[in-house]
Amino acid sequence: MTTANMITLLGVRLEDPSKDLFTDATLYLMINTAQRKLMQILNHNALNDFQVVDTNNTNTLDSDLNERYVDISSIASSSPPFGGVHGIQGIKKNGSDSWYTKISFHQYMDWSNGSVSVSRHNPLYWIRGTRIYISENDSIDIYYIKQPTEVASGVDSDFNDVFHDAILELAEAECWRTIREFDRQNDAESRALSMVALHNENTPAMDHYSGAVPYDTTGDLVITQRVTNG
Repeated sequence: MTTANMITLLGVRLEDPSKDLFTDATLYLMINTAQRKLMQILNHNALNDFQVVDTNNTNTLDSDLNERYVDISSIASSSPPFGGVHGIQGIKKNGSDSWYTKISFHQYMDWSNGSVSVSRHNPLYWIRGTRIYISENDSIDIYYIKQPTEVASGVDSDFNDVFHDAILELAEAECWRTIREFDRQNDAESRALSMVALHNENTPAMDHYSGAVPYDTTGDLVITQRVTNG
């Protein structure tokens, strides 16, 4: 669906095809807001059109922590990650099939100060601010979800067509919200969330952190000992 089609259909749904109440500028704004909302509630494995990789990022030494890092700002400005570091899906050593295992900053602190000893198969990475810290002195490939292109006159959405109706429902809800038509807002949001739930149910889930991993990861990262008086 083109942006022009989306604007026309949204105007009809809002019972305002002549744009007396909602101008084109307002509708563009609401569609872009809807796109960002959809990015947050869709399973990231469904966002194939937004999955990109930025390769061969060289690291810098943090002299305070004595650890290597890559700042997220090094990623090409033409395709920045959606949500900054929250859009990162994975880190891989450049020119290798070696993937980094993510740990939390608190796990890094425990490991760094000797509170725990760690047995690991893969190199590790953790996030602090806008920096991706890495346990090895590698150049890395960053796999992430990029930001959606903002729609405008002549600029179409880069979402797959299958998601366009959900975008319109969310945009419609945003419009009703501005004029305090809360029942109609809730109806549009409910329709959108039903669509999203169906898409998410039909998308394979690979959520390591909730334990829904269809393969054995027991050897990847093991905290072997906690030093109680360390």
